[in-house]
Amino acid sequence: MKIAVVGGKYFTNTPRMKEVLDRLEPAMVVSGGEIGADHLAYLYAHKEGVVFCCQPPIKEDAERYGVARASSRRNLRIVLMSDYIVAFPDERNSRSRDIHHIIRLAKKFGIPGKIIAYK
Repeated sequence: MKIAVVGGKYFTNTPRMKEVLDRLEPAMVVSGGEIGADHLAYLYAHKEGVVFCCQPPIKEDAERYGVARASSRRNLRIVLMSDYIVAFPDERNSRSRDIHHIIRLAKKFGIPGKIIAYK
């Protein structure tokens, strides 16, 4: 299963992420290439031998549409590549616009997911 991992830039709970992803048994991890949860997803994939697909905002999108629209387009790519979405908000920014945008997109396209409470 292709799992999208999204989350806060201050998310640091590696054991919690490992626990959740181990239960899901991903064949591929998709993330946005940012710091925090995205980086921990990369480290998880690397350590566990899982394919990792990084979907950062594209420079040309930022130049053509602006940074905010480039992030929205990246979020759509992440959702469309995934079979399941896991969101790891951090305790500082549990209302992240990108996280909630990805959750809305996932619902729109019928892709299941879960928001994992910060512990």
